[in-house]
Amino acid sequence: MMVTLVVLAVLAAGAGRMGMIVVRFMRTYPAATVTALLLFLTLIAPVWFLIRALAYFDRRRPLVFMLAFAWGASVAPAVTIPASTALDSLIAKRIGPGFAAEWGAMIAGPSVEEIVKTLGILAVLLATRKSLTRALDGIVIGALVGLGFQICEDVVFAVGSVALQGDGDALTPVLTTFVVRGLLAGVTSHTIFSALAGAGLLHAIARHDRPIYYRIGVASAGVASAWISHVIWNSPISVLPEVPAGILLVLVVKMLVPLAALVFLVRRAHDQEATHYLAGLAALGDRSLITEAELSTLGSAARRARARRAAAAVAGRTGTQLMRALQQSQAALAVVVGRDGADYSHDLHRHVVQIRSLRLQLRGLGLGGEIPPFVILPAVSRDAACLPQRQAARLVELSIGIIPSEHRDRYGEEFYAELLSLAERRARPAAQLSYAANQFVSALMLRRELRVRDRR
Repeated sequence: MMVTLVVLAVLAAGAGRMGMIVVRFMRTYPAATVTALLLFLTLIAPVWFLIRALAYFDRRRPLVFMLAFAWGASVAPAVTIPASTALDSLIAKRIGPGFAAEWGAMIAGPSVEEIVKTLGILAVLLATRKSLTRALDGIVIGALVGLGFQICEDVVFAVGSVALQGDGDALTPVLTTFVVRGLLAGVTSHTIFSALAGAGLLHAIARHDRPIYYRIGVASAGVASAWISHVIWNSPISVLPEVPAGILLVLVVKMLVPLAALVFLVRRAHDQEATHYLAGLAALGDRSLITEAELSTLGSAARRARARRAAAAVAGRTGTQLMRALQQSQAALAVVVGRDGADYSHDLHRHVVQIRSLRLQLRGLGLGGEIPPFVILPAVSRDAACLPQRQAARLVELSIGIIPSEHRDRYGEEFYAELLSLAERRARPAAQLSYAANQFVSALMLRRELRVRDRR
């Protein structure tokens, strides 16, 4: 708790500092600042879709994502902007202005920026260490810290180029900066650097089964690889002419090694995560929930996509949607089993019901063949032919979450079973939403009653 409060306090200070800078930019170059923000914020989209694809099994909490991105976009630039300038000035005084002009960015940038970003990754991992334990977590958190910093740095560079041109609130320098730093370089610099550091730091925090010297070594290797990659990226060395094609080729060559290292780490982390969760799902021994072939398919994004295309070939868009929903429900069940085991809970019950219902719908479209006999939760109706209305189901889940955890399983099963009963009777969506709203109010009252009773 204390670590979280400290992180939030530092974030508030960093956000205040960067807010002042943005306000100053807006007063001087309003059109250029707004354009730069809108353009560079689009870099979030590809990274977000990639993270969603990688974290297929365990959808990490959005608040953790926001915390990591906020550190990179506020604290990191608030510290590194003056610190890098100071170190660059020191290099100019000690060695010479010419050396600083050519090599200062290669020395000052990585030395200051990677330290501050690494501290941010470490702070976020420590503040959320109970929920972030798998190798992929460090990569994702590191990438988001780097992405936040990269977007903020790009905006500062864009507005700075407007000031250097001296042509008022012009948009041409912003567009040029976006082409070079946004489209050509993309998210291949700070996002990759910090992802490498995050992978090493998470390993050091989570792998308690390893000796301390090994964990420190892995963390140091991750941070060092981020620093070396950044040094190479900022290096002025180039044997190609300063033309767009030459610049692009140099950027590609500079990023080959860190990108290859990150791809290797991501694939390994993804495979480890899939193996961990699918092992628990296979141990259930219930082929009505997932067959041997589906276990193999679920562990690979390419095989999941192939299964959806096969469903589309038979049943069109409906087949694709149902197959995607089945895969997502199976992945969610795998996470529940990996987290809580096979003991009965309302989460387990909900996913089992969803999977069996989807199987029946797929079978009705000529997909999936015969449904194997049920093994776990045999009391769940085999005749459930539809799922509850989505918003109603989410509201019921929210209602269940309001109930104190020690009573959640008892009341959660009742709440969701009644909604499922409405869905089976083909109740209108409005009726299901009305039931869910009533359950939400009831959950608030029940929470108060249970807490009063528990205090006695």
